Amino acid sequence: MSHIQVNTEFFNLTLRIEKIIYLAASLVDEDLIEDLEAVLSGEDVADLVAWFGLPSSLLRGDPSADDIAQSLIDLRKFGFLIQAATPIRKHFAEHSWGSSWGGYYTTWLYADTLDEALEQAKVWAAAQHKRDQAKFKAAGGAA
Repeated sequence: MSHIQVNTEFFNLTLRIEKIIYLAASLVDEDLIEDLEAVLSGEDVADLVAWFGLPSSLLRGDPSADDIAQSLIDLRKFGFLIQAATPIRKHFAEHSWGSSWGGYYTTWLYADTLDEALEQAKVWAAAQHKRDQAKFKAAGGAA
């Protein structure tokens, strides 16, 4: 997909990428880059195990960011970790909504290639938008 296609699709989905961490270029020595260390130490270990396909044995302890990074290296998880973001949609009718970047959802996604990670981001954003619409419907369709 061309850069222009990515830009157009992400604009139409109200989706952006906040951060991209290329693990092959980031896990090169014992000093973790700040953003990666923040993710590995700040996210729930169960989420990290699920995202990266890490061994469930990591759930039995309190692994440090360095321990998790070493698991990534051992398992050759050298793809792309991206943080995707999409605004919270406030629905006024089933197919009428407003949003701003003043309030938004974020998530981290991992894939072996950047194209795969971007596809995951699009699926995630569409799911968030459906959840916002479902919340509107569950509230009786009233804004």
